[in-house]
Amino acid sequence: YLRITEVMYNPIGGSALEFIEVLNTGPITIDITSSSFADGQPFTSSPFPAASLAPGEYGLIVSDAAAFTAQYGSGFNIIAEWPAGALSNGGERIVFRGPLGNVIHDFTYDDLAPWPTAADGSGPSLEVIDTEGDYNDPLNWRATTTGGSPGEATIFDSDGDGLSDADEITNGTD
Repeated sequence: YLRITEVMYNPIGGSALEFIEVLNTGPITIDITSSSFADGQPFTSSPFPAASLAPGEYGLIVSDAAAFTAQYGSGFNIIAEWPAGALSNGGERIVFRGPLGNVIHDFTYDDLAPWPTAADGSGPSLEVIDTEGDYNDPLNWRATTTGGSPGEATIFDSDGDGLSDADEITNGTD
């Protein structure tokens, strides 16, 4: 139930503002102590410190906690800070491992179409559409409408009718 939901790989303010957002999509609290990214995919990694995520709770892995807080404010659930390196602005492979070393995610994002190109340095981040979908499918990702949406779900209403795109899909309306 631990899912990557957002990747801010080329923020306007530089690599200190990069982050990866995770979400507990399940019904029980998940201990994420010792979860990690494979070294070099995407950055120099170290296991997460002691942390858990309640059902529906977001956590953020950030490049620089002080820079992140200066940009987005306080009150975010920063669960880890990566010690060195950065996300590639040209796309790269991300390998995310659970506390026991099991691979949770292994996908490659890109900055070229059909990937959402607005996420490449113009402000938005990449946000997954379906956490149970194919993370390697560029159509399962969208650019956020703002400079990232750390710690919260972005609600899209592409036709401006007051119903979210997700609600319209669920209800078969347009």
